[in-house]
Amino acid sequence: MLDQPIRVGVVEKNRSPYWDMVNAGWLDAASALGLDLVIRAPEHEDIDVQRTMLEQLLDDGVDALAFVGTVEAAFDAVLESARNRGVSVVSFDLDASRDHRSIFVGMTHPKEIGRRVGERIAADVGPGALVLLLAGSADARGAVGKLRGLTAALEAGGVSVAVSSPDGEDLAVATRNARDLLAAHPTAAAAIGVYGYHPAVLAGAAADIGSSVRIHGFDMLPETVELLRSGAVESSVWIREYYFGYLAAVAVHDLHRLGSDEVLALFGGIADGAGKSLELEPRTYTRNNVEEFVRWRDEHDLDARTARTLIPKTW
Repeated sequence: MLDQPIRVGVVEKNRSPYWDMVNAGWLDAASALGLDLVIRAPEHEDIDVQRTMLEQLLDDGVDALAFVGTVEAAFDAVLESARNRGVSVVSFDLDASRDHRSIFVGMTHPKEIGRRVGERIAADVGPGALVLLLAGSADARGAVGKLRGLTAALEAGGVSVAVSSPDGEDLAVATRNARDLLAAHPTAAAAIGVYGYHPAVLAGAAADIGSSVRIHGFDMLPETVELLRSGAVESSVWIREYYFGYLAAVAVHDLHRLGSDEVLALFGGIADGAGKSLELEPRTYTRNNVEEFVRWRDEHDLDARTARTLIPKTW
């Protein structure tokens, strides 16, 4: 029935603060389109838990599924079951196997994002310089891809790199790794980490040991915005994750109402038809333009809204 709310089951990768802004996009679109959302995620990255959550949502009778493809082919069986039940499937943030979802909404490939950032930093520091890389997960596709792209671009530009061991998304480990890395390489020209908490971790470690290293990062968490304003962080790349949620919700709504061919036609001007994907271009913020982001954030009332717990603590 077209007058009934579309029940959408959303399964994300974990419960880090990164997802607060993604979920703000989901909630905005759900309110505008009349979607009935259930958002779930493991406490920490866990493929088996994600699969179980997807299966439970299917058994609960959702009309559509949207999920993060933490490992690309890990969800093929449950998504095949969804298709057999007539349930629409959208992947977002990280893609799934293309044959098992209707459309993907997310970022350019992480390795490509890392490569672009690495090229910019290499041009800034020049050949012969040393750049420090703070690693996150040893397995997560986004983190690993960014790190590979960064390393390849820096080395191609004649820049030496020193990489920490992965911190496993543990702030205490990340802080220790940052301090050790900066202390071991006092002449490093720049430092960058692949996760959203890394700019703050690096800035804190640099302040503790009196390092003047130039810090770059990813994502625009509130602390990163303040560090950009103060100049403690030189730049951060925002992959525009709010729109991953918002546009994934639009895709889910339209897929359920119209069907995949019509939706791909609607997205045709901005989506890759062959890959059935909508990839948003990231934006880089510095002290010179960070207020543009702040104005956008304030217009969407994200300071208050991303502080809320949007994902249940138990499932």
